[in-house]
Amino acid sequence: MIKVSVIVPIYNVEKQLAKCLDSLLNQTLKDIQIILVNDGSEDSSAEIAKKYVVKDPDRVLYFEKANGGLSDARNYGLKYATGEYISFVDSDDYITENLYTDLLPYMEQKYDMIKFKIAKVDEQGNVLEKNYTPLFEEKSGEEAFDILYKADVMTEVAWGYLYKRDFFRRNKFEFTKGKYHEDFGLIPLILLKADKVASVDVFGYNYVQTQKSITRGNTEITYKRALDLLYFYDEMVKKIKEYKLDMTLTDVEYKFDNSKILFSFTSDGRVDFRELVKDLAATYKTRIELRQIGVRDEVKRIGGNGVCGRELCCCSFLGDFETVSIKMAKEQNLSLNPTKISGNCGRLMCCLKYEQEVYEEKEKRLPHVGAIVKTPDGVGEVDNVETLKEAVRVRIKDGDIFKQKRYEVKDIKVIKDVKIEENSEEDKIEEEN
Repeated sequence: MIKVSVIVPIYNVEKQLAKCLDSLLNQTLKDIQIILVNDGSEDSSAEIAKKYVVKDPDRVLYFEKANGGLSDARNYGLKYATGEYISFVDSDDYITENLYTDLLPYMEQKYDMIKFKIAKVDEQGNVLEKNYTPLFEEKSGEEAFDILYKADVMTEVAWGYLYKRDFFRRNKFEFTKGKYHEDFGLIPLILLKADKVASVDVFGYNYVQTQKSITRGNTEITYKRALDLLYFYDEMVKKIKEYKLDMTLTDVEYKFDNSKILFSFTSDGRVDFRELVKDLAATYKTRIELRQIGVRDEVKRIGGNGVCGRELCCCSFLGDFETVSIKMAKEQNLSLNPTKISGNCGRLMCCLKYEQEVYEEKEKRLPHVGAIVKTPDGVGEVDNVETLKEAVRVRIKDGDIFKQKRYEVKDIKVIKDVKIEENSEEDKIEEEN
């Protein structure tokens, strides 16, 4: 039975790859699966990786894909992982031969994930810095997050942990594609989702820090501030439960001058959060603001695709939300079924509003249903109006029967139009944010 699936994204690492793969093949734990994902390398990385498949075809899997970035490669490898546990190793790093042997006894205690020690080394293997981390056993994900955060040693990288595969897949975790520091956006959230976590006294991962390393440079401040946001979010959720407030936290903004923390939330009604604000201000010693946002604002923040398959208008080009009414759907001859004319937010689709102007302009040139018109084939009654195409369908009496025929508006003449009924109370109902 495969114990550990090791996922190794590969991209232009011909100088470092062999050392990485040797460290994997030489593991004292032999029940491992090594998944190599070549993410469109343009150097000799592919040839090097394939040699290791020949060396150990039973344990080494090799895949090639178009370049999509580190996260895309990791997500690709996850699809083929069959081990009981999952590990990530970057292709320019290497691990000690006993790493998985030392970690397994801890994982067999039913932890969702365990954190272990890492070291930063230079290209010659000299240790630059060893990662200090507080040790603990059997903590919840939230407790573990608090401990690591307060110790200011939070490891936000994927390769700093060993994960139970079932836990990873059950929660459908995926790395965010197309971003630098992809790990950071996911790993702390994975930690918060875990039921049982441990931080163990096992050293085994060597992070090779080169001049090209993404994490080199002035990123510690960015990490710390982002961790602050996650910490504030977690604490705020606890406070909402403590005060039994009917509200859902959606976002946290932390001003860089430490002058203010802004919490955004949704709620079906008004919320008296005065006591909560006092509590937060006393705790964080800064100005606290709470802002209630609408469901449309929340969907805009989250993003997604509409029923049309394209990116949501509010996320791409629509700047402000305007009032939308059911009357617009009627005038555009759309189904009045709420499920068909509502967006991801559950409100009437915004496109009803910005398309309405076109319909109103065209309707000025069109007769209404029931109007009497003169056509090249005689006088008849308008049975249907195709607003966007500027055409109508007309019922014309031919002897004892009626025939229907379609005409463009330029080919007919209105003899008598019908009076438009006043809008019903339902038509006047408007939806705001």
